[in-house]
Amino acid sequence: MRWNRQTPQLLLDRQTRSNSLPSGFTTRRGEGHISLDADDAASEATTMKGMALRIPLGLAANCHKTPQRAAWLDRLTDVLQDLERRWSLTLDTPLDGEEVSCSYVAAVVRADGTRAVLKIGMPHMEGEHEIHGLRFWDGDPTVRLLMADDDLGAMLLERCEPGTVLRALPECEQDVVISGLLRCLWRAPSAQHPFRPLSALAEVTRLWRISSSGPIRD
Repeated sequence: MRWNRQTPQLLLDRQTRSNSLPSGFTTRRGEGHISLDADDAASEATTMKGMALRIPLGLAANCHKTPQRAAWLDRLTDVLQDLERRWSLTLDTPLDGEEVSCSYVAAVVRADGTRAVLKIGMPHMEGEHEIHGLRFWDGDPTVRLLMADDDLGAMLLERCEPGTVLRALPECEQDVVISGLLRCLWRAPSAQHPFRPLSALAEVTRLWRISSSGPIRD
């Protein structure tokens, strides 16, 4: 089996989109807010021009855990329209599934016809330094960061095809892939780097297990 260069966390950002419509919620702009309605799986994919946006179930659920995330979701349609215009993108149906829980991710096509992936991260601790990390590794062995807006947490990413999901392999084979990637990722940043130590993330993981309240907490 041939594996593309990528970290397991970023693999979903590079996978080929499914031909089927994702299940989830649809947000519709009202009087200064976005309301969530149960989405019919057989309905047509919503479009930017219609001022409606399909939100994956996992992402919608996490966005309603804090006021900050709810406000982020409320602004998402405007953010997408802004990025579509500034970066000359044609947006496709967003990715969905159990992995999509903290970012809006959609396949896109650039003005020159290049296929890419747009990712806009919901405010959460794990994604705080994602853009910095992608710049640091610069496509080796991560996905390549084509464009970014740090203030919006928005990334235009190199698209991986076929983008095989790592967890599709047996766990013992996953370990081999991950250990190889860790050797490639291990390098010293500059003294002014913004990254948190691994011990900080380990402590958060410990608290997650104690609380048993979900995979994302701030």
